[in-house]
Amino acid sequence: MFAKIFLITVLALFSQVAFGQSLWKDSTYGMTPGQVQSEFPEAIKPDTLSTLYGGAVELLTVKNVEIISKLFDSSFFFKDDKLTQVTVHLQKGNSVAAAKLAYGELREALRAKYGPEINSDSSSGFMSRASTTWMSGKTNITLFYNKTGDLDPILNVVYQVRLATEADKL
Repeated sequence: MFAKIFLITVLALFSQVAFGQSLWKDSTYGMTPGQVQSEFPEAIKPDTLSTLYGGAVELLTVKNVEIISKLFDSSFFFKDDKLTQVTVHLQKGNSVAAAKLAYGELREALRAKYGPEINSDSSSGFMSRASTTWMSGKTNITLFYNKTGDLDPILNVVYQVRLATEADKL
């Protein structure tokens, strides 16, 4: 009987660790849309819903967040009414040079906050990209830059628990 109670207690603690994991600012993994709305009263429903590969849907967004003197939007993605990812993305209309400069500035700011990165890679050509990843507890923080052809550059900071949680299964 003691073993059953101990096992249930341990499992409850581990599930709370994942659900209490900090993402971006005051958001935590597992929050409901209502909880995110309470924490970020300026959050609104996006004009169009975006869906991630794993099925998480962008239900809330915070527009015009100033970071490193540039404007970003923050997208909150939910699966089964639980927050799973926050993506902070540079607003459209920035030049390639401005986006690359912002990538470097964000990388330095994230290094100052989270320490040395755990992974970094880049490639150039028709599709130029760069990514740098950090871990904070069980949260993966990935800074991502992509420029393809004539399209606007993409610059995101992605906060998620998914990869760290999957690593626990190994």
